[in-house]
Amino acid sequence: MGLLDFITKPFSPYTAQQDSTILPPKGQKLIPPEGWPKGWDYTQTMHDYVQVLRFHENSTNTGLKNDKWYAYDSVEGGEQTIAYGHKLDPGESYPQGLSDAEAEEMLLSDLAEAMVIAHNKYQNVGFSWNDISDHDKILLTELAFNKGGASPQFMKAVSINDKAEMSDLMRQRGYIDPGTNKVVLLQNRNKAMIDNYIY
Repeated sequence: MGLLDFITKPFSPYTAQQDSTILPPKGQKLIPPEGWPKGWDYTQTMHDYVQVLRFHENSTNTGLKNDKWYAYDSVEGGEQTIAYGHKLDPGESYPQGLSDAEAEEMLLSDLAEAMVIAHNKYQNVGFSWNDISDHDKILLTELAFNKGGASPQFMKAVSINDKAEMSDLMRQRGYIDPGTNKVVLLQNRNKAMIDNYIY
């Protein structure tokens, strides 16, 4: 069973828990999509987060033309982005565009990679991945997907379940606008992560 058996394209704001289209059929076990690392978490919470991530990375379908996804300039500068937040590596290009299925596969591949990064960073500073909640794993994965990884301060706050500190640090997440050289906070996304995964 592949990625598209469980992941649907249309997704508008943003209560994944209320959207029955993202749930597997009643009585059917949730199966990780193809390409998900063997033995790694793929709970209902992570499954729902895929929908949330898609929405935040490209709710406006930027780059989608005639049922194909094309690269576009990233708001934070640097290499271009395609589909759902995939930053192109130097030399990587898709002049023919990506199909919906290819964009979905890319999203899941990037998410799995982010989760591995989050796990390794958390373990490498002496904390136990297996001791934290699914919500905490998603927060760490979100930061790995979007920022390359959580800060030591954020990981420490997760380890002691300091929700206030986690929220304060999440509110500070943003990027440097290449035009103004000023920090642009991801206010809506940060609030959504706090409301849905911290409190």
